[in-house]
Amino acid sequence: MNEPDIATQLAIRSAIARSAYALDERHMDDLENCFTVDAQLQIVIASADPISFASRATIMGLMRDSADTQTDVRRHVTTNTFFQNTGNERDGELSTTSNLTITAVENEVIRLVTSGYYKDTFVQQDGEWRIRVRRIELDMAY
Repeated sequence: MNEPDIATQLAIRSAIARSAYALDERHMDDLENCFTVDAQLQIVIASADPISFASRATIMGLMRDSADTQTDVRRHVTTNTFFQNTGNERDGELSTTSNLTITAVENEVIRLVTSGYYKDTFVQQDGEWRIRVRRIELDMAY
């Protein structure tokens, strides 16, 4: 696969960072804007069967409900992002894989929550790169 140009790479890496920051800071309107209306989310925990969510509204319901139950401060750290050709992309889509590390702070104690990967498919809409498909593969439950 030919790598996207540098400007596109930076824009997509920025979109990944924005989605993590918006989730951590509970800026749900900003997080919602990171996804397409027809977005899909799959979560795989420790190689179990995927749990799937279809539509931005459903994904955001999950994100809001999860944030409402958390008493700790979470940080989603994304690193080692690279572009790949999965063979499933449609025209205008780009796919990435990013390492994911999630930490939590509560009562002045920091702990590692879990680690894993984001496997994202992006599409450009209204001049922004948005997540159309996100697959989260976690090494253990969060």
